[in-house]
Amino acid sequence: MDNLGTAELPAKEQVAGVLTTVLRRLDKFLRVNGFSVQDVIEANPVHQKSEPKICHGGSTEQALLKVALGLAGGHIGERVRLRDLRPKMEELGYARADVDNAIRALQLEDMLSVIPIDLPSDIDDRDRAAALDIADVMRHAIIARRRTWQ
Repeated sequence: MDNLGTAELPAKEQVAGVLTTVLRRLDKFLRVNGFSVQDVIEANPVHQKSEPKICHGGSTEQALLKVALGLAGGHIGERVRLRDLRPKMEELGYARADVDNAIRALQLEDMLSVIPIDLPSDIDDRDRAAALDIADVMRHAIIARRRTWQ
């Protein structure tokens, strides 16, 4: 799979060309998040058993996305509660204000959605303590979104 960026296809193989383009974009996205195309192709689902490895030289946004993806079991589109995300980010040395700023920035970039949990019986004190106020609405979770990678 390492040759995805260099493979040249004949024009008559348009279907293969489209598939290769999709795999190239998928490869870029997965590598940013610590995975590979092979992880997706293999029959076994991806499970990160250890903590995500965060490079402290990276941005808070990158760290947040990696931690959120780890908490979501490697699945984009899975809800991650802020009550679970905040302690992981704190363990990595990120202040709450920095995490809040990263969440807001990623939401503006359409990289994630910040959502409330509407059912009061699903919210506990940990959710309330971890909530983020956006536009006067308390948000309790994030969902990493798909993005077009170029």
